[in-house]
Amino acid sequence: MDEKTDKFLIALIVVISVLRILSVFTISNNDLIFDESSYMNIARGLTEGLDYGYIPGEGYSDAYRPPVYPLTVSFFFSMFGSNEFVARTVSSVFGVLSILVIYFLGKELYGKRIGLLSSLILSSVPTYWFYSSKALVEGMFIFLVTLFLYTFYSSLGKKKYMIPSGILLGLIFLTKYTGGVLVVFFVLFILVRKRDLLKSKYFYLSLIAALLTIVPWISFNLRVYGTPFGSGMFLFGKNLGAGMFANFNLYYLLALVIETSLFLPFIAIGFYTMFKNKDKNFLPFVLLFLIFIIPLSFFEVKRSRYILGLLPVLAVTAAYSFEQLKKTRIRGMRFRRFVLPLIILLVIVNGAITVYGFENYPRSERFKVIPEAGAYLRENCMDKKIYSNVYDYVWWYTHKENHPLEEINLSEKNICVLYDFFYASDRFKEGFNKNFEIVLDMDKLKIYKN
Repeated sequence: MDEKTDKFLIALIVVISVLRILSVFTISNNDLIFDESSYMNIARGLTEGLDYGYIPGEGYSDAYRPPVYPLTVSFFFSMFGSNEFVARTVSSVFGVLSILVIYFLGKELYGKRIGLLSSLILSSVPTYWFYSSKALVEGMFIFLVTLFLYTFYSSLGKKKYMIPSGILLGLIFLTKYTGGVLVVFFVLFILVRKRDLLKSKYFYLSLIAALLTIVPWISFNLRVYGTPFGSGMFLFGKNLGAGMFANFNLYYLLALVIETSLFLPFIAIGFYTMFKNKDKNFLPFVLLFLIFIIPLSFFEVKRSRYILGLLPVLAVTAAYSFEQLKKTRIRGMRFRRFVLPLIILLVIVNGAITVYGFENYPRSERFKVIPEAGAYLRENCMDKKIYSNVYDYVWWYTHKENHPLEEINLSEKNICVLYDFFYASDRFKEGFNKNFEIVLDMDKLKIYKN
């Protein structure tokens, strides 16, 4: 029976993984998030010989973004062309690879069945499916976090795995700066649970490996910003400081309800049963949870996707809870027979949530009009001067230099204006309405020309 169950779980995981890839062709291709255009502009610029993050007319306006994802996408752009489909496929492939790696992580910690359940749970989380189908870093980020956790836990038995763990720590930081908290987890875990590793050369080699991985990025920052981590100031400069304590709230605890969807109760059960069973992974998992949640809670800018790095641990925890529920009896009846149907039901409902969410996620209406606006600019404004307050969209769609709205002369002729009210007030609206023709009106986004 168990062998048949495992085969069924594998088949279900394969089906979901295929659907993830196919989603790039269908429900995820009718919009464009601003961050997507930024990452793709960097990647395309690299294939064209531009310096990292440089946009003509804007300077190094996108150079603050960590380099691993854009560098990877640029490699595939050079082979298959620069377009949204290629970039999103890269993200989706890394999303599927995460499903594979988390199987090995769950197996390393608890055995094959929890490995399979962890893969199934991660593969069906709606927010992960959504963000890893976009030209965003989340698919690659979670893949690297999951791979790090696997190599790290493997290193507790085979110390030589600490060196790839160190390299992965560097790559994680260079994919998403908030991933730097894993360095804290790495060191604290060893200090609290495996102090004998402090005597191992592999521990120090892993730290050296992590540092060497980020040296080229430090060099780039020194050249462009004059400081070792100048690019990170976009994130940390406006989020940390005297006012950071005023930013603290419970946003990310509420975001967990969205990120984990229907699996949240089982994650809670998993943590409880780990604690009750005195499971050796309870404290490390809680430590990682707190190390992610607490620093981000002080940031002014909060996005639910910033905590997606917790999903590997939460997926394993939920899988652990399902295995524990098999041992539960309700009025003398074993719960074992209901566990698999319950998991299947949760996966199906999560699938429905995913499909609905692709079309109705927050700001979706705004992002859906971007491709239409971009197509208009490309077809009608290539011989005109373009003004806009969203330079990344202009550069991505037209490959023309953008000019800021503040520089516009209302009597100027032969121009196009892309005005995105989401990113600015409507202080220019009255002047534009009087002097220019509205050729595309999409509520919060308008295109003017004369």
